[in-house]
Amino acid sequence: MATHQTGSGGLTDQYSTIAIVVSVIIGLLTIPVGLLIPAYFYFKADRGEGAQQSGLEVWTVILLGIFGIAAVEIGGRKGAKILWGLAVLVLLLFVALSNAHRTATTVANRAASVAAAHAEWYLSIWRERKRGVGVSRRLFRRR
Repeated sequence: MATHQTGSGGLTDQYSTIAIVVSVIIGLLTIPVGLLIPAYFYFKADRGEGAQQSGLEVWTVILLGIFGIAAVEIGGRKGAKILWGLAVLVLLLFVALSNAHRTATTVANRAASVAAAHAEWYLSIWRERKRGVGVSRRLFRRR
């Protein structure tokens, strides 16, 4: 894969060694669609268009996969920023919904335990009445 180094050689520079290594690793971990990432970089570098991409665009493609490729090809740097905004929004929405589900489950469990306790109390009263014990006098007598 042809590489093009820009900037100070940092980790976020376009086509840095770390960017190439990470794109290949992600590509291998997400076969077959993930292989589009290194292929995309090869295609851009082969056509000479790789020098026009910023580090943000490169890392958007690496970390967001096919969605990153689409965003960068359609909108360039602005498309990458929009996609990162959407990715963060989806992540926050997922966390919020996860917490809401956990809270709803806790409330439902508490309500069920209260209902079970009330049912057990009423059942004990019914059993005592069936045995002929004066429940009403015992439970509701004045003090």
